[in-house]
Amino acid sequence: MTHKYQGDQGLYRSEFEHDNCGIGFLANLKGTPSYTIVRSALDLLSNLEHRGGQGAEKNSGDGAGILLQIPHPFFVEAAKENDFSLPNAGEYGVGMLFLPTDEGRRRAVLDLLESIAKEEQASVIGIRDVPVNEQGLGKTALAAKPYIQQVFITSSGLSSDVLERKLYVVRKRIEREVKALLKEGDSFYFASLSTRTIVYKGMLTTDQLGTFYTDLKKKLFKSTIALVHSRFSTNTFPSWERAHPNRYLMHNGEINTIKGNVNWMRAREAVFESDYFQSDLEKVRPVVDENGSDSSMFDNAFEFLTLSGRTLAHSAMLMIPEPWQNAENMAKDKRAFYQYHSTLMEPWDGPTAIVFTDGNRVGACLDRNGLRPSRYIVTEDDIVVMSSEVGVLPAAPEKVVEKKRLKPGQMLIVDPSEGRIIPDEDVKQEIISKHPYEEWVSQELKTLDDIRESSDAFKEYDEKQVLLNQLVHGYTFEQIHKQIKPLVTDGADPVVNGV
Repeated sequence: MTHKYQGDQGLYRSEFEHDNCGIGFLANLKGTPSYTIVRSALDLLSNLEHRGGQGAEKNSGDGAGILLQIPHPFFVEAAKENDFSLPNAGEYGVGMLFLPTDEGRRRAVLDLLESIAKEEQASVIGIRDVPVNEQGLGKTALAAKPYIQQVFITSSGLSSDVLERKLYVVRKRIEREVKALLKEGDSFYFASLSTRTIVYKGMLTTDQLGTFYTDLKKKLFKSTIALVHSRFSTNTFPSWERAHPNRYLMHNGEINTIKGNVNWMRAREAVFESDYFQSDLEKVRPVVDENGSDSSMFDNAFEFLTLSGRTLAHSAMLMIPEPWQNAENMAKDKRAFYQYHSTLMEPWDGPTAIVFTDGNRVGACLDRNGLRPSRYIVTEDDIVVMSSEVGVLPAAPEKVVEKKRLKPGQMLIVDPSEGRIIPDEDVKQEIISKHPYEEWVSQELKTLDDIRESSDAFKEYDEKQVLLNQLVHGYTFEQIHKQIKPLVTDGADPVVNGV
């Protein structure tokens, strides 16, 4: 991924970026796709205008976007207009691409994409210019606007899930190899590349999104779910790429532990194994694009965990665990689940509310402190509306059959295929009960207290062997006598004068 803002400038340091935004989603519990969901989601987004940021120009926004299911009938017609045809739904993926405005470099990028797809036993079956209406956009947004196209990719004989991973490999490869073709200031970014979802977003205000992307006005553009986001980049540069939603999720808040999270992900990559990716695993490294914002890096990790075989909820529980360490009333099997997973990954922590989807289910969870509110209602016509605040869509009180909010560490899943909302306890218990985590933790996890109490844990060495081991591992006289010895004898970290 490339951005208009490359490298640190002046007092600006990219690692300190955060943003606070407005989020919301709609879902039809009957599982029936409709344009009403799309239109209502755009209305919800407009009502989050106060959550979005703007600069000196009121018509250049910090970012707005929408994530929807792929509207197969709409794209069948769009493909015909562009002289190509599509296979059945689920047998192809659509990529929303931000590309260089220079025609020559854009063609070179697309040629590389076709070449990589072919090497991965896939093929580009069509490319479509995304129709846009630039009227009303500010000079800043227009100056940064990339060339926007959709690419359609298929691979015969693959199921939707396998093709989804194939598209992920193609995307990761081109993200790594395309850099040689780009010049400073060029855009290259997959807003989405999936068999199930598509993202329309940009450096827009909440009202501009639905008019800029004219696709979103077409009645044939139907979806069962819709995620919308209004961005307020409090101390970060806005850009087309950094608008939300990301490919799997969006958030309202910030990940304060992002630097450590990314470093640990990078460190683990050397020992990654996956039955799902197998020999393709090397092609998707590095998993995290460190040029992204905190939310996009979170999305990178979440996407990888989900495509590696975990459910949406499992990935969310792994990355945003409940406060389990001192929760005395927590069930033993749940505590064991979190304790087991704490050895695999540290929490991606910070005040945040996250909404995520794979195109089939949509879920939401709140961080352990609960500092970003998430409220939802269910109407009598089976529409679920969740947002960072109440009143984002008008609903007559007599038509609201359920009204709740997420609590700290809580999650919910909306499954239109099953026609129900799966509450926190049911979601988590289903995952916890799949494996004997309590037994694994009891038998395999060792603590310092376990080692201290075991007579077999210590091995006697003679003085020469101890000295040899210290030399091999780089211990100095000062470290042994000024640091280690006081720790052992006094049980406290030594304080050195003048330091």
